[in-house]
Amino acid sequence: MFNCTDACRDVIKNLKRPFKKIIFLAKYGLASGMSASGEWLIYNAQRFSPYKFRAYQPMPWIGLRSRKRDESTLQRWQAIEQNLDIAGGTAMDIGSNLGHFVLRLAEKGFYGIGIDMAYGNVKIAQYVQRKAGIENAAFSVMAVTPDNVSLLPSVDVLVFFSVWHHWIGAYGLENATEMLRVIWGKTRHVMFFETGEDTEIQRLKVTGKPAVWVRSQLERACPDANIEVIGEFDRGAHQRIKQARTLFAVYRQTS
Repeated sequence: MFNCTDACRDVIKNLKRPFKKIIFLAKYGLASGMSASGEWLIYNAQRFSPYKFRAYQPMPWIGLRSRKRDESTLQRWQAIEQNLDIAGGTAMDIGSNLGHFVLRLAEKGFYGIGIDMAYGNVKIAQYVQRKAGIENAAFSVMAVTPDNVSLLPSVDVLVFFSVWHHWIGAYGLENATEMLRVIWGKTRHVMFFETGEDTEIQRLKVTGKPAVWVRSQLERACPDANIEVIGEFDRGAHQRIKQARTLFAVYRQTS
């Protein structure tokens, strides 16, 4: 007996077959393109996006400018360079964003490691690294937590900008301070440190000048350190917030 239901199913199946092939080929082509040039695609998505807060570091190696933080990033690098009193070794940037400081340090002869929790940032950093031909650097996707902070490597130079206040928000002040103590223990020579001194710190109801409070926390977490202020810089992105951020050089004392 003729079954209309089966016949209809066969017709629909035959109609769907070419569309399935088209969908398969489209997915395969997209996956191949991403694997071959994923960094390029992510880079251009960042470059032409109207929202560029994440990509706030300039990438002069490939002509990429950020919208509001070019000058402040370059000024921070100048402060680091002027207070970097060792000629080479290892360096790590926790929260490396697009890897500006890692690549700068690599150009000066350091082996640099950049750690960032955003996959897109790391892919752009790797893309720039290859374009610039900088070999002595590496980038890794990692969210640093109280459980894994001890796994980070020991380095001669640590760059630690605008992350600690996020640790405070996520894990509380005491846990964030313990994490700071751990990474200081992994710093053999100097840690360049900056944190939020505006809304993030104000949430803790800090009284007095925020920079003074931040210094007291550094003294608590790094008791054997020589702490110097090497600059004050604006945030460069949220113009409604006028509070400057203080850049500290935290040196390990030598006997």
